[in-house]
Amino acid sequence: MLRIAIAPNAQFCESTIDILRSAGVQFPSNNTLIARSRQFPAEVFTLPYNEILHNVSNGIVDIGIVGDHHLINKDPNIEEVRHFPFASCNLSISLPKTTRYKGLEWLVGKKIATPFTDVLTNYLKSKNIRAQVIPISNLSSFIPEMGVADAVFDLVITGSTLLQHNLREVEVVMQTSPTLIAYKKMAPTQRMIFDELLVRIDAILEAKGKKSITMMVDTDKVDEIINMLIPNAEPAIIPLKSNNKCFITLITEESRVWDVLPRLKQMNVSNITFGSIDKIVL
Repeated sequence: MLRIAIAPNAQFCESTIDILRSAGVQFPSNNTLIARSRQFPAEVFTLPYNEILHNVSNGIVDIGIVGDHHLINKDPNIEEVRHFPFASCNLSISLPKTTRYKGLEWLVGKKIATPFTDVLTNYLKSKNIRAQVIPISNLSSFIPEMGVADAVFDLVITGSTLLQHNLREVEVVMQTSPTLIAYKKMAPTQRMIFDELLVRIDAILEAKGKKSITMMVDTDKVDEIINMLIPNAEPAIIPLKSNNKCFITLITEESRVWDVLPRLKQMNVSNITFGSIDKIVL
């Protein structure tokens, strides 16, 4: 049984949780402490981020999902397995909108409230900025009018929370995205299950943003069209009764098709259809 740890109400990791479910690890979304998947040999533990790191590093759970920013001072027993190329957000310094900010020097001697003290401390040290770091649990604890702090350092996902607190983002310290981590000394049985899960996850990641494209083209233009969409691809080719026409089907980035669509139309390409792809196993 593979033990997987995720964070409760994990808006930041919502996309990776969806990937787990797409890979067959189905579990309820009611934030119960432990849930067992019926379709895959796994148990899902709902834990705070700091407990995910602790439990993975000590082998209490086998894998977990955290943000890049949680791994600044990671334990040597933790292996970073996959950095997911989506759901990224900023880890930023924000101030009340009425504050006049002219650069990092403004932070000297100021109080900065944050749930991520290690990341902020390392950043300030790298910039030779002496400021007081105030630990808080979340942004709702930041009340500048009560003198808690002059600025806040936190995740900025959509910016809506900043608006609610009348704040504005002034310094992006780092971009962070979900990361799949694992216990390096995982037992062989768990490692076999994990390897199977990775195959599924990689198949889902490979399909992200891609479509199956089918189109009718002039036979003598097949090579040129393929090179426009995805060089060196080997599409499926279906000849038509007409000697100068055929259908080709290939997999490419959907955005690429939109970029070259005007040129495709000029080349007499027609009957373009898009097919959804959930997984690609290479």
